[in-house]
Amino acid sequence: MTMQTVAVGLALFLLITFCLGQSTSPPPPKDLILIKLVNWKIEKFKPYLAFIGVLTFLTLFKIFYPKIPYVAKYIPQSLILVVSGIAIAAAVNASGISFEETKMVLTPTLFFDFLLPPVILDASYNLSNRTFLDFLASILIYAIFGTLINFFIIGPLMYGMDVAGAMEPGLPNIPISNYFLFASLIIAVDPVAVLAIFQEIGVNLGLYFTVFGESLLNDAVTVVLYEIMVEFASATSASVKEVGYGIASFFTISLGGALIGFIMGAVSCLLTRWETHLAPMLLILLALFSYYITTCLGWSGIIALICCGLMQSGYAFHNVSSELVNTLEEIIQQISEVSEALIFLLLGFQIMTTKLEWSTGFCLWAFVICTFARAVSILVFSQIVNCLKINNMRISYREQLIMIYGGLRGAVASSLAFLLKDLHAVNEKVREIIITCTLFIIAVTVGLQGLTVKPLVKLSQIKLQEKQTLSVINDLSCRIIDHTLAGVEAIIGSIGRNRSRELFARMDFKFIRPILQKRPQRHDKVLRTYEQISLSLHWATVKPEKSTEYLKDLPETLVNRFLRGDMTGGGSHRYKGRDEEGSLFDVITDEPPPRRESRGLFLRVRPPREESERPEWLRPTSMISERPGNPDKQYKERFLYVMRRKSSEFSQADFPDQAQFAQLRSLSHYTDMQSDTHTSSKSQSRSDETQ
Repeated sequence: MTMQTVAVGLALFLLITFCLGQSTSPPPPKDLILIKLVNWKIEKFKPYLAFIGVLTFLTLFKIFYPKIPYVAKYIPQSLILVVSGIAIAAAVNASGISFEETKMVLTPTLFFDFLLPPVILDASYNLSNRTFLDFLASILIYAIFGTLINFFIIGPLMYGMDVAGAMEPGLPNIPISNYFLFASLIIAVDPVAVLAIFQEIGVNLGLYFTVFGESLLNDAVTVVLYEIMVEFASATSASVKEVGYGIASFFTISLGGALIGFIMGAVSCLLTRWETHLAPMLLILLALFSYYITTCLGWSGIIALICCGLMQSGYAFHNVSSELVNTLEEIIQQISEVSEALIFLLLGFQIMTTKLEWSTGFCLWAFVICTFARAVSILVFSQIVNCLKINNMRISYREQLIMIYGGLRGAVASSLAFLLKDLHAVNEKVREIIITCTLFIIAVTVGLQGLTVKPLVKLSQIKLQEKQTLSVINDLSCRIIDHTLAGVEAIIGSIGRNRSRELFARMDFKFIRPILQKRPQRHDKVLRTYEQISLSLHWATVKPEKSTEYLKDLPETLVNRFLRGDMTGGGSHRYKGRDEEGSLFDVITDEPPPRRESRGLFLRVRPPREESERPEWLRPTSMISERPGNPDKQYKERFLYVMRRKSSEFSQADFPDQAQFAQLRSLSHYTDMQSDTHTSSKSQSRSDETQ
């Protein structure tokens, strides 16, 4: 598998290099008329071929990466992609090809306008989780106050080190406004890098949502601080009034983005009340519209996209069929994965193609101070969260260590740094030093910390995410506990988390959902869990060869009952034939199963009304799967006919054998006669009882 991946990567690299090549053939004479069978227009389509080639390479990488032995277990995808980008860029530069012509450059426009929105939208769909809401208060503390603490630690300390002479000699004069400008972009904890690393590790949801939610909301705060510091760096002097406007803009940019996001989310819910097969496309377009219209207004498009995604996943998804919701989630997830991979690959390109100005003292002190500021903010606010018992949660020191170590920098910081190229208020050499230092910190955090975070999680014995099972009993128990705790808080006169959640749930179900949803009851978690369990059992019955996949999320007790046949009244023993491997959920026996004549008689005399009222009678798994040597083949064919007749999929084309088709037709007539006889006798007995 490793050789296959190397071969695919090498082939695509040669293809891209060939597409980037310059045409050396001389132009034909002007007076010569040529009729060409093949017209080579490589100059026109060179950027498109290169872009498609890179996307194909990334798609193949996402396919084969999990199958490469040992690599997927120890090396994160982000690091491999960055190294691959560096290698490809080095090869392209060595061949003398201009990299700018390919348009494969991670510009701020490409990142913020095209690559980042799908990642944020996919993440916002996954944030519609109770764990995220439970940890929302602590996430906001880390994202807002923690980011501000980092900003006010990095800027003054970097300036103090420069004044104290700790930087290397020959460093140009850097004013304090430039140090604060550097602090405003380097505090951006990249959600793309954090998402890629923590998903591979599989940490528990509490730690995952805390770090990922902090990095996601941290971006909005970072962009606001960056825009404010750009204005201050461009101004010759800053008055108190301008500082006040800057502080006010911090709130207007964030709250304005949230307002636009909620409005567009509500519009999405109202428009999806009318059923249409274009609902996935409509939801995606409205979410992207909220991002771009908010950016046009100068507000935070990231916060707008998060709020719009939360509204869509919480309300609009219940107006759309399950098939369309799954389609939407699959589309966004695939686009998001390719966008993440492309971001890291282009980040490797940027490291090799950017003009760098190395400063040892500046870069090393910046990395040390960034790590120190991250540690101070996490430790201080973790103690505050633990002392105040926010949401009755406690963050252990081991989890705090992972949160400090998980402060990875990525494409957000690099894109903000590259925006300095157009800021002429900053000295050119200072801009190059800041860009070089930013790329150095990104390489160290993604390379060193990203590579060692998995072993650190194992050494720290951090609790990983347990396997989630679909259980109606668990959902009902959680709901009963929530109601009980809310009642206790009401009795003692306290307004806590449970009572607040109960109050919001009542208002939501009574006022909000009737407006935004055409069927408000569809959001009920117990009903959705029961629906998922029923679908899993149904597909495990229809396709027993894939029963392992369909039953993996069900409780073990339910799976055992399903396999024993307690849910259907029959057994589920399976006879292992020659050259046949048993499924994980099959009970393999050495002898063929016994005949079930009583079961077949019961099916023949069952009236159609009882079949429709008791659909669980039609789920005998042991009667559908193929059994070599099964003597009860006639009963299997009879049961198959009944199932297909109820699903309106039975036709003569399904049975090429005319004799078999005629036999099943006669069997159907016999079954209908038995059902009519049974129904008429039952009606007669009821009339006798009435008389």
